[in-house]
Amino acid sequence: MLRQLKAEFIGYLQQNIILYLIIIFVFLSGITSGAFTVGSMSSYQKENLGAFLGQFFNTVSNQPVDNGAILFESLWQHLQSVFLIWLCGLFFIGIPVTLIVMVVRGFLIGFTVGFLVGNYGLGGSLFSLICILPQTVVYVLCYITMGAFSLEYAIEGFKRRKIPYSRDEKLNRALPYTVKIFLLFLVLSVGSLFEAFIVPVFFRFFTWIFV
Repeated sequence: MLRQLKAEFIGYLQQNIILYLIIIFVFLSGITSGAFTVGSMSSYQKENLGAFLGQFFNTVSNQPVDNGAILFESLWQHLQSVFLIWLCGLFFIGIPVTLIVMVVRGFLIGFTVGFLVGNYGLGGSLFSLICILPQTVVYVLCYITMGAFSLEYAIEGFKRRKIPYSRDEKLNRALPYTVKIFLLFLVLSVGSLFEAFIVPVFFRFFTWIFV
């Protein structure tokens, strides 16, 4: 059973390796752009952003964290991105939008980590390693996989565009794609739970970095 699943997985990757390489390249481009953007910021902009972070961590250290609000905000942001990726997979013209979503998600990661490491040195690196990296690994893997699924389905739909499918046949074709995207969203939700309920526990240990 495991050997069969492994063989099917390897076969799937071999068939879609180009799509995954495209998504990874686009994602890495976003991360690189985010990191370079931090380097191009003026000292005034960095000071303002640093002041905002200091105020945030000062508030967190003196008041209880609203874990529910953090969870809701994280899930809402992911839901918007996931829905857009899923929707773009239904149409061939949605491929560029999927790639843009990948760039934006990568940019946010690159900018956040780049700013923390560049401005706060070792402390920022430790904060990124403990409070950002765990859920970010989950997010990156999920978004790369979703992006590949979206491109695959959009390209397949374009190739079969002249085949006269009935409405039920179209729904049956879209169901496996939708289920895979939904399952990946559930995995993203696990990262959001970690971000909302585990990460804030460590905030107090890093207050000295930002204030």
